[in-house]
Amino acid sequence: DMKMPQQSEGAELDFFILSDDKGVDHKFEVVGTCVYKKKTYYALVNPEECEEGEFEEYLVIRADKNASGEEEFSFIDDVHHRDRLR
Repeated sequence: DMKMPQQSEGAELDFFILSDDKGVDHKFEVVGTCVYKKKTYYALVNPEECEEGEFEEYLVIRADKNASGEEEFSFIDDVHHRDRLR
């Protein structure tokens, strides 16, 4: 489950709050963004799993607009799709 992303006033997107299977919320920092084929993608890391700013695993989330013009977010699990975003 994903809650709306949070951002500082006047700043770029800072973090997402993601809920695990047990309903526990976790804060994931945005470490990168890119636009590919008119879609915005966010690379997220769990700061609790980073050592001295370095990380091995990250999540990719794509922002899409629904029929009402509101943003919806979906996880990108396809490794080949993720590789094209690098």
